Amino acid sequence: MLFLFRSNSILFDAKAELGEELMILTSGYFIYEEELYRGNKLDSFVEAQYSSGNLESLVPHLSGCYMAVIVDGAKKKALVIQDRWGSYPLFYCQHGDELLLGDDYRDFIDRYRDLKVDISAAGQLVSFGYVFGNKTLIDGVFEFDSAHIHRLSFNEGKPIIDSAKYWTLNYSFDRASLETASARYAELWAHRMDIFAAELKGTAKPVIIPLSAGMDSRLVAEAVDRRGIAQYNFTFGAGPNNHEILTAGLISRSLMHGMGQFNLYLSQEGFESFKQDGPVSYRITTGHFAEKNLWFAQKMRDNCDFMLTGHLGDFMAGDHLKSRMKLWKSPDEVVEYIVKFKSTSACKKLFYSSPSFKDAIYEPLRQRLPDDCDLINSYMRWNLGERQRRLIIRSIIAEKHSELPLMLLPFCDYELFDFYTRLPFELLLNSRLYRHAAVKHIYRDKPLMYRTKVNGHAMYPPFQGIIGEYYKKLSDLIERNTGGIKGSYDYSPEINWKEEAIDYVFPEGFPIEWLREELLPGYSRFLYALSEFTKEYRTNQQ
Repeated sequence: MLFLFRSNSILFDAKAELGEELMILTSGYFIYEEELYRGNKLDSFVEAQYSSGNLESLVPHLSGCYMAVIVDGAKKKALVIQDRWGSYPLFYCQHGDELLLGDDYRDFIDRYRDLKVDISAAGQLVSFGYVFGNKTLIDGVFEFDSAHIHRLSFNEGKPIIDSAKYWTLNYSFDRASLETASARYAELWAHRMDIFAAELKGTAKPVIIPLSAGMDSRLVAEAVDRRGIAQYNFTFGAGPNNHEILTAGLISRSLMHGMGQFNLYLSQEGFESFKQDGPVSYRITTGHFAEKNLWFAQKMRDNCDFMLTGHLGDFMAGDHLKSRMKLWKSPDEVVEYIVKFKSTSACKKLFYSSPSFKDAIYEPLRQRLPDDCDLINSYMRWNLGERQRRLIIRSIIAEKHSELPLMLLPFCDYELFDFYTRLPFELLLNSRLYRHAAVKHIYRDKPLMYRTKVNGHAMYPPFQGIIGEYYKKLSDLIERNTGGIKGSYDYSPEINWKEEAIDYVFPEGFPIEWLREELLPGYSRFLYALSEFTKEYRTNQQ
């Protein structure tokens, strides 16, 4: 998709001038008044609401992952609307008296040969998996901010963009009891999943659900299974004895309507296969190229119309709220926390040892922390508005999303998400919150079972076989088969990173001091993504 705004004219694909017609392009889905809209139904709804003048007022009430571009040839203007997270990114470049709008960075490079890769942005990408703010890896190419309505028009023949924010994350910490909050969430979760399930049943096909050891994916799998919908599961791990693989396997085998679990291992052999067959990142804001999701989804696109992913997205900060965040006194402490807990291992080392690297990270990161709120809310806005949406939410939506099953994200449903922002502060400090607010409804009328630790929180399995780890037996098995090491690796330690790095290609000016051999495993996927981007960039500049 490509539009060129120039001298009071709008050109589609930067070649054919748009006449009097109305052109509407959409991606994804949203829920409005308890009905899910996608595909042609989504297009028709957007067109009808735009024509009646109601679309902009409805945007704050559209819950889902979507993007819509409305180009009005008769009025010589355009409207861009996106969900809160900018799940389907759209880019623009103001070059002289021209404004180019598109969803593929190659179109910008093809038209403007003087565009360069931003080295500071490259440092941010390999440290966090994305570029800060609305900037991209290409200097001068920007991404439309999420949670905004963008109006494109002309002023004295020159194209301009007017943007208005329609949502801001804010934890209000209202007063409420634990039991009341739990009951409300149970009812809300069941109601929203019924809306998704109604659409899933309409296709008569199984769904794909990535399954990990995490609580969020288990909740989605259980909710779909309870509603009688068949599902395929797949899991990503370093090897067959990986914690994620073992735990997810127990869950998948216990589903009443499960059709099997497929595992993607990242041993040396698996890594080689991944490089040859896996997806390549053409995104210019994120290097996290969805190896956990897109590879399998592409293989299954003929069998499934939908893919549901569970991602709670650090909506609650857990014990760190009490032990660290309440003690923050300045934004510098927030920056140090982000570097320590939310960056690659290589970033942690280079931040304190390389002045040029710190310059590429510190000030841009500091600028992304809002000053109009307390430090905890400032951090949450960064974590959810930038890190989560670009590194994780974005990663499950492919560049060529038409070639994949439609991605549904129940936990990004605004009705569910806003529940968390209204929780009492003392509940966020309570380790029981995760158990009560998120999953207590599953346990209703089930006998109590042994408590085990799952993701650092004590949990009751809802019924035998559906959620493990189970008591001491399974945890001992996991520990024994991983040589006493719990958790998982980004990639298998069998991989010779020095040898792999020989094939990497980086932008001109990328500092050699950022590529020390001992740091390569910590960069792993992000360096690989930057290398693939650089190869594509150079090819398109030739």
